[in-house]
Amino acid sequence: MIKVKLKRITALLLSGIMIASSLATPAYAIYSYYSMDALTDADRAIKDWTWSADAEQEALDPLVGLTPTGLSQQQTAIMGGYTTKFWFQDEGAKTVTINHNGKDIEIDFSKFNHRYYSCADSHNTGWFAPIGSQMVFKQMYFPTTNLGDYPEFIKNAPVDMEEKKFILLMISMLSAAYETPSASDLKDSDCSSMYYYLLWLSIWANDIYADSGVFHGVSPEDDWDYVRDMVRVGYPERLNPDAWGSTAIYDAFRDGGPAQKYFFNCWRAAKFLSTFDYSDIGTSLPLSEPIMGEDGMYHMTFDYSSLDEYSKEVYRRLVADNLAAGWEYDNNGSYIDFKSADGNSDGNAIAVLRFQENSEEDHFYNCGFGIGGLAGFRGCSKGKGTRPTWGNTQTYFSAVSEPLEILVGGILTGTGGEGDWKVSVDRYEHTETWETHYNVQLRKYDSETGQPLAGSKWDILEAFDASQLDSTDLESADNWANAKGSQFLRWDGWDYGDGNPDGDIANDPCTWDINVTNSDGLLMLGDNEENATNKVAHTDVKSYTYTKGYCGGHPDPDIEESGDPEVDAEIEAAAQEAWEAEVNKCEELAAKGGFFHSIDPGTAQEDLEADRNEYYKQFISLRYDYSAVELNPRPGYTIHGVHKDDIPIEIKTVTSSEYKDSNNKPTSLKESTQMRMKMLQPILPQADLGGERTNYVADGNTNVATPAHASASTADYEVEEMEDIEQEDSEEATPSNATASNAKKKTRLLSQLKDLFEAPKKLIEKNTVSLYASADDDNNDSLDGNFKPSEVPTISPIDGSIVDHTFVVYDHRTEGEIHINKRDLYLKDGENDNYDAYGDAVGDGTLEGAVYGLFALQNINHPDGHTGTVYQKDDLVAVATTDRNGDASFMAYTEAPGMTWNYNSGMIEKTPRRYPWPR
Repeated sequence: MIKVKLKRITALLLSGIMIASSLATPAYAIYSYYSMDALTDADRAIKDWTWSADAEQEALDPLVGLTPTGLSQQQTAIMGGYTTKFWFQDEGAKTVTINHNGKDIEIDFSKFNHRYYSCADSHNTGWFAPIGSQMVFKQMYFPTTNLGDYPEFIKNAPVDMEEKKFILLMISMLSAAYETPSASDLKDSDCSSMYYYLLWLSIWANDIYADSGVFHGVSPEDDWDYVRDMVRVGYPERLNPDAWGSTAIYDAFRDGGPAQKYFFNCWRAAKFLSTFDYSDIGTSLPLSEPIMGEDGMYHMTFDYSSLDEYSKEVYRRLVADNLAAGWEYDNNGSYIDFKSADGNSDGNAIAVLRFQENSEEDHFYNCGFGIGGLAGFRGCSKGKGTRPTWGNTQTYFSAVSEPLEILVGGILTGTGGEGDWKVSVDRYEHTETWETHYNVQLRKYDSETGQPLAGSKWDILEAFDASQLDSTDLESADNWANAKGSQFLRWDGWDYGDGNPDGDIANDPCTWDINVTNSDGLLMLGDNEENATNKVAHTDVKSYTYTKGYCGGHPDPDIEESGDPEVDAEIEAAAQEAWEAEVNKCEELAAKGGFFHSIDPGTAQEDLEADRNEYYKQFISLRYDYSAVELNPRPGYTIHGVHKDDIPIEIKTVTSSEYKDSNNKPTSLKESTQMRMKMLQPILPQADLGGERTNYVADGNTNVATPAHASASTADYEVEEMEDIEQEDSEEATPSNATASNAKKKTRLLSQLKDLFEAPKKLIEKNTVSLYASADDDNNDSLDGNFKPSEVPTISPIDGSIVDHTFVVYDHRTEGEIHINKRDLYLKDGENDNYDAYGDAVGDGTLEGAVYGLFALQNINHPDGHTGTVYQKDDLVAVATTDRNGDASFMAYTEAPGMTWNYNSGMIEKTPRRYPWPR
């Protein structure tokens, strides 16, 4: 699948381990493929559009940053039709070359034909691509030490970097190590579906259920338990049997069954692979330095005798191919030995290590997933407007297998006569990706009872003043990660959504704007059926990648003299020339920008670290504006902004949680918070809320907060440290406060599964906001330096859970009116086309002064969902008196609960019934 082209490569691991466990054909196999014949006209139009030249060109736009694959999305019903499995179909697969950290990586998408893929990225909400539509490639993910090389759900897993590495390798193995199913098996509900379940549920165990099911790589039994229980404990009623009578999947996940065997074998393979360093995408076999042996030969060895039995079996099966001239290879079952007369390979690879394939047992150990990479894909859906939108679906993950291949490199030296010289120059590329979290919340209450209101639908509005970037270096070309332009998304005014349908749909920072209050009145992320999930809203995650280079200094050449003055002079001149050439190369790199150079060792590294820290401080200091608009109120209430007593919702300038958790003073930005607020028009008088300055902004009749389109001031301001930023604690589980000690909390499994383990139309993903113009950079001239992985430690993530602001909203009940008219009975009988008895009375009679009571026909419950019954059946709720025309109106509840009319005494009295009246 993947080939890496490097000028000089020391070693490359292209392996996993093949596990040929198969699921027997079930007795109740069901052909449950979703045919494209069933597509609606709208979905068919989207599908056809994804294959058009215009659509492919739009996907390739740097602002979209996706790559057409020539693969279509296919689905087959599973769980008796409760949900589906996803797989790729080759419709004319493409081969593309991407660049990752200066290395060209070729991806042949035809290798994904008939392979399963599954979704992740926290499984929030979003849209689904129609069956048969083209899938697009998003990014390759690698098990390096750089957090930016991991998908969001692994980034957020509450484990350390080594465990994240294992998780990525494990999920890649599960996706890659099974034999490609036939089309007929893919279209069947049970055939080969075991592998889809394992991929799907393992991703979920490390994503939405990471507090309980995350993989730690300690033992296969521990990591297997949660995956097994998701099938056998979470949904036995859907799989034992399913709606079609099959128990194949339920049986496969029993202890000792084929699913467990496959899982355990993948686990051992991933554990073996996690011992390698993938910082250079490849890795070097940890050979010893060349040592002269008793046989007069130079030996470079690797001792694997102390490793676990599985790893030893892998190494024992390695054979050497393409040995460099003068080198010999030996593998005695305990160590690998390369030997030669001079120990030199002129900088070329010594050999390629591959698996032998002499038996079925050998084959068991030999089938991998390329270079340890997991591919991320997206699709195209209807979007929120009138045209399809690339990338607004879930993110899907898949990997394919390649045989093991390890390249073993030599050492670099120079030779002059009988003496030697060596110039040591190390150049490093440092890259890291940071995240900031902008957290706002909303609580909704009844203005009358003060009780929390559930079921209210909201859109959180977001605005970004891009002019603040002008006083930062964040968009500088010196940052190699900006090779394709700015990493920041720009849009005018509030972001597009149901609360602002006139917004910029092409640059929408949030692809899912449905948030619903729960029973505590707290705003939660909504699902596709607009029900509150268990995830607190609202958090926007922004990311930024910093990539620059530095040299390790230029020490004097290491010269071994020959004893001959003429020869030594030649050696010294050659060494000096080589040293100067390396200095010139560093100076050229520095002139291009983004590279730090110094003759003295360590100085350039310190300079890069200081520069990195400044970029990070600038990034976490950015500010965004937030407000909110109610889309649908709780039944029985008016939409916020309609009632005359509604308080308009404020606009709040929000800083990142990381900024609040940092003790650093923010850098100078183009506008202060006060200057930014002047741009948000029209502005109503400020309210004093305990010292916090908050602006209320009204727009027309709906009181929707709206940012103005006035231009920013060009004056520079020094932003003062905001010591009064509101910080609210949240007890909701977040990646920052979840720990490994939470593992195996199986008591929560069933309720969690019922929330999110639903039909496929509910397993939809909210895009974590990506600030990338594109995740895959073109070849960057600045990267022509044969870089080593950076030795600068990355910035440790700080608290991303601090809430900046909570919008507190009080809504009013829907108020109704009842109007009656009293008329003279005899005059009423005489009404005709020419006469209306309205307001007339006979003789000295009058219609004025008649008193009427309004009684409850049935129990009247308060709409807040908490207060309960206010008026019981037959209670008197209101009294009205007619005017001279006989008109009377019930405009409000005039009587306290529990009152009735005593017809004997002619008085309003408390009812003799005994029940707790609400106050």
